[in-house]
Amino acid sequence: MIDSFKRPYYVCWYMTEKCNLSCKFCYAFKGRDDPSIEQLLSVGKSLSSQGITKVNLMGGEPFLQRSIFTLIDFFHSCFNISITTNGTLPTKNNINFLSGKIERLTISLDTLSSSTACIIRGENYDLKNTIQNILTASDIGIPLKINTVITKHNLSELDNIGRFLNSINGSVFWKIFELTDNPNVNSDISHLKVPVTIIDEEFIKLKNRYPSLPIDIAYCSELNSNYIIMRSNGDIHIPKFNNYQCLGNICDESLSNILNRVEFCFEENKQIYIARQPEF
Repeated sequence: MIDSFKRPYYVCWYMTEKCNLSCKFCYAFKGRDDPSIEQLLSVGKSLSSQGITKVNLMGGEPFLQRSIFTLIDFFHSCFNISITTNGTLPTKNNINFLSGKIERLTISLDTLSSSTACIIRGENYDLKNTIQNILTASDIGIPLKINTVITKHNLSELDNIGRFLNSINGSVFWKIFELTDNPNVNSDISHLKVPVTIIDEEFIKLKNRYPSLPIDIAYCSELNSNYIIMRSNGDIHIPKFNNYQCLGNICDESLSNILNRVEFCFEENKQIYIARQPEF
């Protein structure tokens, strides 16, 4: 994300490209081996020295990154750390370790049905453990963000998810996503997309039914345009451009120099800076 002076302060760090699931709509980076802990620490120190204050640890599945707990221990005093996970791998002890060290835990939850979950995210999806991790994090006071991708598989189940989240004690924010048409998705998923008009109708119903539950929605037209993503080795990308073409590496040059290759335009109605297509 970019602040009012067009300075970056929030980076999504794709710290591993490994994942234990096979989600049909996944567009995350894939293929690279994890860097060493020394390389990861070097990347993190480069971020800290250049004014980054918020880091979202992502993947792949970040809990497959063998050094994740070392990195959190090392950097939680430098950054406001959040983690985005599919929720299937952490143990109760892992969640307890995060207390006081992270700003927010984001967990993907598309359904409360095990059979639907396996259709959407693959046979390895452990819905029971995901739900338990949501409840554990809530019980110990970790703020939660729940991400739900709307598809034709789970459209009818949104109310069940809303009812569950509304019953949780603690800080819970629900973010609903339109299925992206990102070019990095390997398979044709157009048949799973739900028309925007129907998404809008469902969103209004959920807002009215659960007025005390913070709910927001993200459409394809606005996804991935107002934040910076970084691969595990420090390569910087603006995700909407040319299949994630690399702009530079934070260990080789300053982030400000890298981002000078991108034009940012302030959108008054959203109060955010949007990246425009760079010249390569």
